[in-house]
Amino acid sequence: MPAARIAVARIGNLMVVLAAGVWLGSILTFGLSAGSTFGTVRALHPSLTDPTPGTRPADAPDFTDVPFDVGQPNYLAGRIVNELTGDVLVPVSIGCFVVMALGLAIRQTVARKIAWVSGGLGLVAVGCFAGAIYVQIEMAARHEKMYDPRTPHESRQTLRSEFDNRHKTSERLFGVIALTQLALIAVVTLWPLPPVKQQDQAAPQPGDA
Repeated sequence: MPAARIAVARIGNLMVVLAAGVWLGSILTFGLSAGSTFGTVRALHPSLTDPTPGTRPADAPDFTDVPFDVGQPNYLAGRIVNELTGDVLVPVSIGCFVVMALGLAIRQTVARKIAWVSGGLGLVAVGCFAGAIYVQIEMAARHEKMYDPRTPHESRQTLRSEFDNRHKTSERLFGVIALTQLALIAVVTLWPLPPVKQQDQAAPQPGDA
């Protein structure tokens, strides 16, 4: 294999490892941030209720069906985590996928066998990410309806159950994405590149004895 092509393949390797590492880091950071957000907000017990009687907006969150010190912190923390998902996690993940795809495309020009393995891992990660985002959207919609004063009280328990089920699904999907990124880093790092052809190596110069 020509030395120039091997050098280009190494660049592709670096792109894949960096992108997978950043994507993995963003998922882990998002999970830690979500847990920290809920813990902090619950500890502070913020109040979203207007203290002036009769001035409550018609579309303000309704915490009738949940304890005061549980519903309001959960609602606020959920809104914060939802904003983190749309404003941080999604753009970072899309950027990492683009860089990763370019890196894999570069590497497959010199190592086609690994392209099937790494490409398959990448597709699994993208599929899980698309599913996780869909689930997040479903969760956000149910989160708002749970506290919407226009939602019938008898429907809120169903919405909460659906929210909890989707939350578990989201955790599993993000867990699979993290594992695929670890596997992708391992495969790209440990899978050897083809050897450089002897004639492509630097020829010995006179006197190099």
